Amino acid sequence: MEKQRRKIEFIDGVRFAKAILAGAKWLMEREKQLNDINVFPVPDGDTGTNMGGTLKALADNAEYMKISSISEASKAVAETALMAARGNSGAILAQFFQGLSEGLEKYRKVTTVDFAQAAKIASDKSVEAVSKPKEGTILTVIRDWSEYLVNQSSQMLDFADLFYHSLEVARVSLKKTKEQMEVLKKANVVDAGAQGFVYILEGVMNFAEQGRMNREKWFNTSETSAESHADHTSIESSEYRYCTECMVIGMQIDQKRVKEVLAEVGNSTVVVGSPTKIRVHIHTNMPGKVFEELRNFGAIQQEKIDDIFQQEKDIYGDVNHSIALVTDTCSDIPEELVAKYNIHRIPFKINMGEITHIDEATITDEEFYQQMESSTVVPKTSQLLQPDLKRMMDWTNKYFDSTLCLIMARSLSASVDTAKRVAKTISDKIIVIDTNTICVGLGLITLVAAKAIEKGKTLDQTIKLVQTAMEHQKQVFTVRDLKYLIRGGRLSTSKGFIANLLHLKPLLHTEKDGSLHPLSNAFGQNGLKKKLLSTMKKTMIPGKKYWIAIGHCNNEETALWYKKQIESLFSPTELYVTSIASTIGSHSGPGTISIAYFPEPEF
Repeated sequence: MEKQRRKIEFIDGVRFAKAILAGAKWLMEREKQLNDINVFPVPDGDTGTNMGGTLKALADNAEYMKISSISEASKAVAETALMAARGNSGAILAQFFQGLSEGLEKYRKVTTVDFAQAAKIASDKSVEAVSKPKEGTILTVIRDWSEYLVNQSSQMLDFADLFYHSLEVARVSLKKTKEQMEVLKKANVVDAGAQGFVYILEGVMNFAEQGRMNREKWFNTSETSAESHADHTSIESSEYRYCTECMVIGMQIDQKRVKEVLAEVGNSTVVVGSPTKIRVHIHTNMPGKVFEELRNFGAIQQEKIDDIFQQEKDIYGDVNHSIALVTDTCSDIPEELVAKYNIHRIPFKINMGEITHIDEATITDEEFYQQMESSTVVPKTSQLLQPDLKRMMDWTNKYFDSTLCLIMARSLSASVDTAKRVAKTISDKIIVIDTNTICVGLGLITLVAAKAIEKGKTLDQTIKLVQTAMEHQKQVFTVRDLKYLIRGGRLSTSKGFIANLLHLKPLLHTEKDGSLHPLSNAFGQNGLKKKLLSTMKKTMIPGKKYWIAIGHCNNEETALWYKKQIESLFSPTELYVTSIASTIGSHSGPGTISIAYFPEPEF
């Protein structure tokens, strides 16, 4: 027997807001099921996280629930969702709410017929937002659901009846997605985004039935089909590495033109929003090019780049899931070692005039140093941003037993303080350490942790090895041109003038807290090279084997010269040469050399 439902003849702003909140909470409680079945557009296991994160902003923003007009309430929902949209599915949800608000624009309250027409607009807008829409996705379920509303709303004047039957239509459409896309058929799952939309409808229907946000399930939800994990053995990995997102603020933004411009640099493109504010999502290998193109449409905000390859490796790869190793992009370590040991890196951002670059993602080290030499603009770096830290820690906390986060010295950046605050809000299994070092020193310490994790060491054992390396580490720096230290405030103008006048070349070093200080001087570059090598020899413990790392700012020739000398003089058991990231290079300038060293760890 069909359950008796209370009649709902109109929806105003308050009812609309409560229904949306009920749907949001219903989905948020089922994020894991969505992550487990996520295989499209890439198998990165974050559809639930992205949809839940987008809807959480609605759940956290209670102000729109007090608006009596459905026109104004739907605008508030659309604006909140747009600002919070995450990932492909989150962006489509945001566009759905945007289209819904456009359809509800002239109403204070609506009938079933009015709402059905708005839902059709929301469906059409959602399809328009995607560069290459496919059957068997969230778009298909939204379309089938909205078409049913349009066809039946004139006969069903009661929202409770209309929503009940439209939910059944959406569930049938959801089941069909498994057959509509080959990737879903191979994985034996329905589309995760489509499942998420059905979850929202289930929450709304529950509210319509109960008249309140009741967590008790009075009907059979579609959760059963979503609890099984997808079969990922036959799924191909993404051809694009970076999931790239941002907000663009401008005037009369042509969303169609934006999609056309981006068609050459990636796929899974979603462009949502209004003529003055859009959110862009794209999978690409050139996030820097994406942002460059988007600057032609307006100012860019909220840039976000996730490494899809690493996410796939975290979930499905042959990695140690006991400890996630996280560091920042001040940690200079060769890319091949980052990949080999599955090291996660949180980027710093560099401001060059009006343009913001994401370290190592939207600008290479070589490009950065070339710009430094050709421009009078002084680059400025900021500390690690809380959203970037939270996104990374949320991710590793989900897929690893614990997280070890190694951050650059507190003496040079307050990033470690922010990291510790963020970690406390997530889990006590996230350990943040101020490494009291920078550059290749941080990179070499990160390598100690990476090898310890690979060897199966516990978290406590790994931390102890890191602390021993920190205690014994030494690091020296040379610079080619003192003007960058002067310009960045690291060296006084008067001292710089005297040093240049006498052709003195300073040898710098890091103190125990990681701060940079002068150590000695030499006459000319050749004298400086001799001084650096003799300093290393004097500060090394006789009879000990050493790990050594050499970093350079667009000065590989000199770095390789040092490598040859060091191999001959010290026979290190670990030695690598790498580029110094722009975070430190922005202060020291092109030509900088940094060498870090400590006794070989006893694993």
